[in-house]
Amino acid sequence: MVMDEYEDRRQRLATMADPYANELQQSGEQRERDLHGQVLIKHAEVPFESFRQGHLAHYMGAYDTGTALRDRFFFRHDIRNQSGRHTHQGGLVIFVMEGNGYSTVNGVAVDWKKYDVILLPMIPELCEHQHFNKEPGKPAVWCAFIYEALSHEYANDVKQNTDSPDFTKP
Repeated sequence: MVMDEYEDRRQRLATMADPYANELQQSGEQRERDLHGQVLIKHAEVPFESFRQGHLAHYMGAYDTGTALRDRFFFRHDIRNQSGRHTHQGGLVIFVMEGNGYSTVNGVAVDWKKYDVILLPMIPELCEHQHFNKEPGKPAVWCAFIYEALSHEYANDVKQNTDSPDFTKP
């Protein structure tokens, strides 16, 4: 019985693709994206969609867009009233494009306005946060930048604590 299991394993390994060849292929594909990938993403091609966090437009990361860069997550968030509240490792950079609001970061409120930058700290205990528009009816829009490769390395764990009241279930 042991010999049959060994032979079965040996045959399976013999039919597997060469891991080094796979690495070379992936490297070549990335080089091709580096040289010829999309370098401009037009906002007209990125619609806002309803998510549990609110109304977001995903430029990179949520969908493979064939961009020259990879492992980046970039989205625009239209905060109509308030976002959902969620928890994760942190490490985000948020640039406020329009509006006036505040965010709670681990229970502490921080006010923001147009052109401010919000930094969500990267801490082992996780970072709970939520964002609020102080003037509902007026736009409050910001963009978030996340380096995805790093978030996977530090075992990021996202938990949705509450949904945005703007979320419309499909």
